[in-house]
Amino acid sequence: MTTLSPTLQRIAISLSREELYVVMRLLKATQLPGFDLSWLNAAADGTVPDDVRHALEVATNALVARGYLTPQEPTAEEPLKVNMPSPVIALVGTCAFGIDSILLSLHTADGPRLMYLHELRELAVAHTMPVPDIHQFEAIEGRAGMLHVIEEMLDLRSQTATTLPAGKVPAVDVQAARDAALAGKMEEAVELLVRGGLPAITAEALCRAMKESTALGAISIGKRDAGGQPQDVTLALVISPTLCFALADADVHPAAFHVQPTSAEALKQWIASSLPQGA
Repeated sequence: MTTLSPTLQRIAISLSREELYVVMRLLKATQLPGFDLSWLNAAADGTVPDDVRHALEVATNALVARGYLTPQEPTAEEPLKVNMPSPVIALVGTCAFGIDSILLSLHTADGPRLMYLHELRELAVAHTMPVPDIHQFEAIEGRAGMLHVIEEMLDLRSQTATTLPAGKVPAVDVQAARDAALAGKMEEAVELLVRGGLPAITAEALCRAMKESTALGAISIGKRDAGGQPQDVTLALVISPTLCFALADADVHPAAFHVQPTSAEALKQWIASSLPQGA
């Protein structure tokens, strides 16, 4: 993974899924965005099968061997105690207890590319899975650094807004048009969008942007309101070297997108304003 904060000394760790679970248990974290716990096969009382328990024991030993856990001499008051380096606590803890959770999900020729971003006490952390069941955590230089990472991953540069008309189109037609455009079937892709209700000139530009896209996917931002209730906003994006399209949920049934041509600057402002303020 490329260093996310070139102005800082890189602070990053990689953990297997079993190692990550052990660290979470020690931090008393019950969940972490992007970390599926179904592999534990835990019973209702929290017990796990023998093979999983053995794998967790191996992971614990590996953490000790790598210096991520340091066992302490047992005492009568604390028969079992381990110390954990502050970078491990900070990186995993920020992702488990952060004030917000941002997911960048991009469609690439090699499959989905995911990145989770979190903030806590002025520390920002990127959580990625470079290979299956391996989780990488890397520190980022605060809110400004996190916004920079988002802009780089989405390739938001100097794309300007166009006067193309907006429109609404069923989500299933957008997905089919995306697949057709990426396969080079431009006429089929445009026809799908026009039939779904999108103006022809916008459909043609959107399909061209899909074909030439440098970023194709979605950004989801989760945070809590003043009352502590979770709030989630998601925006699908199609970004090419010259065009940006934002596809927002049209809140109708069946599912549909409101397709809006936009600019890189407008998207940057939307992302910044959607994050918790005063973090």
